Amino acid sequence: MIRRPLPMFGIALLVFALLGIADLMPARGLVYHEWSAHGTCSGLEPAEYFALVRRAYTSIATPQELSGVGQAIERPPAAIAAAFLHANPHLPAQSIAVTCSGQGAPRLREVHICLDRDLMPRACSADAMRGSCRAPQVIIPPVR
Repeated sequence: MIRRPLPMFGIALLVFALLGIADLMPARGLVYHEWSAHGTCSGLEPAEYFALVRRAYTSIATPQELSGVGQAIERPPAAIAAAFLHANPHLPAQSIAVTCSGQGAPRLREVHICLDRDLMPRACSADAMRGSCRAPQVIIPPVR
């Protein structure tokens, strides 16, 4: 899809979306990045796009053992993926990709849950899987 420039009223909508998504994306730069990298190609207005992001987020349960971690813990990436599968039995194993930093002691970067445009689970792309963490253990930092 062709990216279209954001008109002035669109900037206001983006600011409104920013305020409405701050609990999921507290960094303003992340919100702008997600909009420019993904939202502008969606054909949706900012408020619609971030409402879709919220629906995607609420459709996935965070495993209890990874939620509200008070101190750094170490887990194998496969155990992190397994915890997400256990908490979300509707997900196929191919729809999860765990990523980590590659420098020094690897830290958990992200858990990708691959969904289609209708927010149904799908197998992650080869690119997403290629970026999966290969470390035997990753550090999961405490939740701030």
